[in-house]
Amino acid sequence: MTGSQPPNKPLPPVPPKNTNRELFGKELLAVEGRLEYLSEAESSDEKVKTAQADLAGAMTEMRKAADEKRYGDAREHLKTARSRADTVEKALEEANKSERDFYINYQKIAHRRQSALDSQPPTEWTRKAKADFTKADDDLQKQIESKDWTKAGTALLTVIGKLDAFDGAAKLELESRLDLLDKWPEAQGESATLRGELNKLTPPILGNQAYPALSNAIRAASAGWRDVRTHKVEMDKLAAEFAVIAQIPNATAKPVLKPQWDAYIKAKADTPDPAGITDTNNHGKLARLREVYAKAGRALIGAWESGVAGAPEDEAYWKPVAQELVKRNVIPLRLAFKVPPATPEIVKLQNELRTLSEKRHPTWKKVAEAQREINERCEKLIALRTTEKDPALVELFAQFRKVEKNLKAAADTVPSSGASPEQQEYKRRYDAFVLKLNGKDDDMVAVCGPELQWLIPKAEAALTTATNALKNKGSSIKAMPQGGGGQKRAKALAAVDAITTADPVILARLSAEEKLDLLESLRTDGMPSFDEDIPATKDDPKRVAMRKLYHAMTLEEEFAKEDEKNRKKVIEALKGKKQELKDAKENWPIMTDEQKVALLKMVAEEQCKQFGFTLPSNGIVVANEPDSNDNGSYAPSDLTRNPPLDGPESDQIKINSAQPVFHDFEAALDLIMHENTHRNQNVLCRALRYPTGDKDPKFLTKDNKDPPYTQTRMFNMGNLPGGYVEGQEDYETYKKQPEEQHAWLAGPRGAHGIMDMLTEE
Repeated sequence: MTGSQPPNKPLPPVPPKNTNRELFGKELLAVEGRLEYLSEAESSDEKVKTAQADLAGAMTEMRKAADEKRYGDAREHLKTARSRADTVEKALEEANKSERDFYINYQKIAHRRQSALDSQPPTEWTRKAKADFTKADDDLQKQIESKDWTKAGTALLTVIGKLDAFDGAAKLELESRLDLLDKWPEAQGESATLRGELNKLTPPILGNQAYPALSNAIRAASAGWRDVRTHKVEMDKLAAEFAVIAQIPNATAKPVLKPQWDAYIKAKADTPDPAGITDTNNHGKLARLREVYAKAGRALIGAWESGVAGAPEDEAYWKPVAQELVKRNVIPLRLAFKVPPATPEIVKLQNELRTLSEKRHPTWKKVAEAQREINERCEKLIALRTTEKDPALVELFAQFRKVEKNLKAAADTVPSSGASPEQQEYKRRYDAFVLKLNGKDDDMVAVCGPELQWLIPKAEAALTTATNALKNKGSSIKAMPQGGGGQKRAKALAAVDAITTADPVILARLSAEEKLDLLESLRTDGMPSFDEDIPATKDDPKRVAMRKLYHAMTLEEEFAKEDEKNRKKVIEALKGKKQELKDAKENWPIMTDEQKVALLKMVAEEQCKQFGFTLPSNGIVVANEPDSNDNGSYAPSDLTRNPPLDGPESDQIKINSAQPVFHDFEAALDLIMHENTHRNQNVLCRALRYPTGDKDPKFLTKDNKDPPYTQTRMFNMGNLPGGYVEGQEDYETYKKQPEEQHAWLAGPRGAHGIMDMLTEE
C-alpha cells in the first residue's frame, strides 16, 4: 500500500511591505551622524544658534513620528532636518569665516599693537593717544572673549584707527624733539641727519624695527645737546666764580697749594672751552668734566682760604696747609682767637676777625677780599703775641694740632656716669687744658706744656680701652654718646679701630645684628664718598673699614631660607609656561627685542607674585647703549619721601641691548631676576622708612618676621650717603655688599632653576 501525502497546511499571511520604514532607516543611517554633529557644534554666533534650534525641532518631530511608526511623516521630518542642517552648516561656515577673517586682520597689527602697549609715551599728546588706544584695545579683547566676531571686527577697526592716531602722535613727538634741536645752531647738522632717517620711516612706525633705534638716537641727541648747552652756561658761571683764583699765588709762590693748583690746571685743560663746542662728540663726558673742574677749583679756593683763615683738620686737603702754616710759624684763625686779650689792640683785632669770619658774602670775589683782610689781621696778632723770642708758643700749637683730634675723641669716650677714676682724671685735665689754651692763664706755654705731655699718651690709652671694650662686648659702640659732632667722631673712630684691627674670622663670626651695630657706629659721623677721579678717596679709613665689614657680611639666615623657598615657588609656577619658555629658548637668537622683553617681563611678574612685591612703576625697558659696560640696571624708587617722587627714569629696570647678555637666553633670565631683586630690596627699604598697610599702617620693625627687619637694615645701608661700593672702587667688595650679594645669588640660581625645569620630562 502506497503511503499517502499529508494535506498541505496554509502558509501564514505575509505582512504588507512597509516601504517608508525601510527607506527611513536607510535615509537616517546616511545622515544621522551629520545631524548630531551639526546640532551640537559649539558656536557663539546667533545665526548658528537659531539654525541649530530649528534643526533640533525637526529632529524631535522626526523621532516622535518614528516612535509612533509614522514612517512617512518621519521621512518628511527627516527631509526638513536635512534642509535645516544645511542652514546650520552654512551659518557655521560664515561664522568661522568671520573668525578666520578677523584673526587674519588681527595678526596684521599684532606687532604694532604689542609695540604700542609696551611703549612709554613721554609727552602729553602721546600719553593721551596711548590711553585712547588702550581703551579701544580693552573693548576689543572683551569682544574676542565673547566670540562675537561681527562686533570684534568693528572693534578691531576702531583699534586700528586709534593705533594710526597713536602712530601719528609718536612721529609728532619725535619731530617735536628735532624741532627743539633745530633751535640750537650747533645741533642743526645732527638734527637734519636724524630728520632724514625719520622721513624714511613710512607709516605705521610703531612696530617698525627701525623706530626704537631712531627714537633712542633722537632722545640721546636731545639729552646730549642739552648737556652741551648746560655745560656752556655752567662753565660761564664757573669762570666768573673762579675769578678769585687769579688772585691766588701760584704753586711757585705757595708750594703748599701745589696739589690743588695742579689738579685745577689739569681739570681746566681737560674741560673744553664753551666757545669751542660745535658737535656732540663725547658730550656724555661734558657734565662729568665740568664737575671735575668745579671740584678742583673749589678745592684750590678752599685750600687757599684755609691757609689764610684756618679750618677744621678733618678735610684731607687742609692737612698739608696746616703743616705748612706750622712750619712758617703762622697760627690759623681759630687758634688766633686763643691769643690772650692782653692789650686793647688785640681785643680790637679779635673783634674785627669775628665780624669778618661770620659775615656771608654774595660772591667769591667778595669772599676773597674778606679773606685778605682776615689774613692781615691774623699776621698782626701773630706779630703781637708770637715773636722770635717766643718760639715755644708756636711749637705748642704745632703739637696741639697734631693730637687735637685724639685728645677730643678720648674726652668724648668718657661716659656721663659710671666713669672710672682714670677716665674722670683724664676728663678733668682735658677740660682744664682747653681753658688754659683759650687764654685763661697768662703763661700758656708753661701751664699747657706739662698737661699736653700727660694728655697725649692718655688719649691713646683711652681710645684703646674703648676699642677693647667693644671687642670684648663689655660695652658696645652703639651705647656710646651720640650728642655733638665730637662725640659722633669719637664713636666713628672707635668703630674704625675696632673693625680695622679685628681678625676677619672674628668679624665673620659676629651676628648680623652685631655687624650692623658696628656699621651704624662707623657711620655715626657720616661716610665719605668714593670719587673715581680721585682714587685716594678709597683709602679713607672709614671706607676701608666699611669694605672690610661688607666682606664679613652674609645674608641673614631666616631671610636666606625664605628667599630660597620663594625662588622654588617661582620655578614651580613657571611650569605652567613651560612650552612658552621652551619656544623662547629655541628661538631666542631670532626673536625681536620686544618679544624678548615680553618674555622677561612674564618671568619678572611671576617673581614679583611669589615674593610679594610689584614690578617697577616705570616698567622694564630696552636701551641700546654701546658706550656703556652695564648689562642692565635698576634705577631705584625715591626713598627720601612718601609717596616717592619718581621721575620717568627712576623705579625702572633698563636692559642694554648692545651687550651680549641680552642675546643669550639663560644670561637674560639671570639679568632680569638680578635687577628685579634690586626692586624687591627697594620695596623692603621703603617699608623700613615709611609705614606700610592701608588699614593698619606700621613701620617695618624688629618685631616683623616677614620680611626680616635685620636683613632689610643691611640692604638699606647701601642707600645711605657713601654706603654703596662701586665696582671701580673695589669689584670684590661691590659683589659682596649685602644688596649685590643678594642679587648676584638670586639671578644665577633663578636662571639655573628655570633651565633645569625646561629639561625635565
